[in-house]
Amino acid sequence: MPAFIPSPPVSVFSLGPLTIHIYSLCLIAAIVLAWVWAGKRAESRGMDPDTYFNLAFTAVVSGIIGARIYHVLTEHDRYFNAEHWVNIFKVWNGGIGIIGAITGGALGVWAFCRIKKLNVPAVLDVFAPALPAAQAVGRLGNWVNQEVFGEPTELPWGLEIDRVHRPAGYEEFATFHPTFIYEGLWNVLGVGVLLLLERKLKFGKGKLFSAYVMWYTFGRFFIELIRIDPVNAPAGMRINNWATALIFVAAAVLLQVQLLKFPGSDAHPFAVVGDGDSAGAPETADDEAKEHELKRPMRDQWQASIRKIATDRAVAAIGNNSADD
Repeated sequence: MPAFIPSPPVSVFSLGPLTIHIYSLCLIAAIVLAWVWAGKRAESRGMDPDTYFNLAFTAVVSGIIGARIYHVLTEHDRYFNAEHWVNIFKVWNGGIGIIGAITGGALGVWAFCRIKKLNVPAVLDVFAPALPAAQAVGRLGNWVNQEVFGEPTELPWGLEIDRVHRPAGYEEFATFHPTFIYEGLWNVLGVGVLLLLERKLKFGKGKLFSAYVMWYTFGRFFIELIRIDPVNAPAGMRINNWATALIFVAAAVLLQVQLLKFPGSDAHPFAVVGDGDSAGAPETADDEAKEHELKRPMRDQWQASIRKIATDRAVAAIGNNSADD
């Protein structure tokens, strides 16, 4: 008899007077992971901790708002009526779209960087590998809520879904494709691919973020094809398939432009735009090496002068001691 994946028996628990939704805890864990990892990446690239805190806070808030807006707009029939409009604000019940989170977060980061005069592409690259890692953690919330699963399956890794959570027309099926696991594994693999692109191919100047968007939307398109949760389907195709296809094409075009016009990566990506002190800073690892070579004769000359002064003083001291004797 196949050993299927069971769904958690509970999705909430009480802590005193509070009702804690495990889905929310998964989202919080995902946010913390992305915040901490991206923060370490930002710090290693010279970003001020206070600046990063404000940047990350902006990204999280705008990402949550964008995620909810995307979900509400794509499922407008469930919210835009006199009886259920208040449900728009009940995020703890589920209903956020990662596509909207990416879009909203990116727009928030762009606005913050424009105000603070930060390098927008470099900042987006800081978040690139942390985002799919966080998405993989966040998808565990779908498991807890028994939602966004795929078509019925008898495969050993089929997911057991309680009858109350089965969509209309699927009440007699007990096990389904765990699409959240598929997407989580795809995201984890994406983390490795992005780090490889960054370290081996020197993807920087926004190229890493474009690669992340391409990777996620490519995998999400095919995973979406087997999902059965009810969504709007313009022209017979799920709205998320339309969105991921369009975003993938846009990211692919952008990446091609970046590869042609902005090769390599930045050594000092967070130099303030227009700052005179940073205007002469080397922009690539090669430039930094060249600058180092140019400074070497000056350093050698300075060290030679120090040695000469020390030698002259030693000789003078010996001479004085001989006269006294």
